[in-house]
Amino acid sequence: MMNFSEENIALFDAYLRNEMTDLEKLAFEKKLSTTPHFKKEFDEFKTFEKAIEYAEIKSFQKQLKTWDNSIVHQPNSNRPKVIRLRIISAVAAVAIIALISSTFFFNASDKESLVADNFQPYDNIITVRGEQADIDMGLHFYDLQEYSKAIEQLEKHPNNLSALFYAAESHLALKNYKEAAEKYELLLTQKNSLFDEIIRFHLGLAYIGMDKNDQAIEMLNSVKGDFKSQAAELIDDLR
Repeated sequence: MMNFSEENIALFDAYLRNEMTDLEKLAFEKKLSTTPHFKKEFDEFKTFEKAIEYAEIKSFQKQLKTWDNSIVHQPNSNRPKVIRLRIISAVAAVAIIALISSTFFFNASDKESLVADNFQPYDNIITVRGEQADIDMGLHFYDLQEYSKAIEQLEKHPNNLSALFYAAESHLALKNYKEAAEKYELLLTQKNSLFDEIIRFHLGLAYIGMDKNDQAIEMLNSVKGDFKSQAAELIDDLR
């Protein structure tokens, strides 16, 4: 298990409990996005915190069972004790449900953060001729980060590989993971060497967004070139 520094524990705890000022939160999140080892330590701390919560609830469940058995075997146990036990059991159930719910939302949030932290829309490097005005307009909207408008124009040319690629990028920017994945997968069948590595990397991100971690790892393992080290870090995070 990783050894957390006292300073970082205090920071992590304050952030998770929403006890930071806006400036402190901004500085913390900037450090997360620019310092990989700090982000890794934070992720491990969150996992450690969840494990502690789970252990505490399991211990409480065990204690409840002990109390339940003691009441059942006491000849003079009366109704109020049973009522109190039911109240305690209800509290335990609420705690368990809360833990499950928080874990679900944490995972959803963590998944989206992982995608957002590693996704940078690819620069527009395409020069379009006048006869493809829709693509030209789509790329114009893409440059303005108006991705919905870009998709509307680019998807008018489903057989144009450049339009297909930038439509996929636009979908990923909008967190339309399924739509992005479908387009990246189609592009890979075309053996489009111009965008091949970024397609593989971003398809891995789309799979993460879709909770398909096994497919994400497989795709990220195929990434080479400039994105190889970033893909390897992502794989470590997923495992």
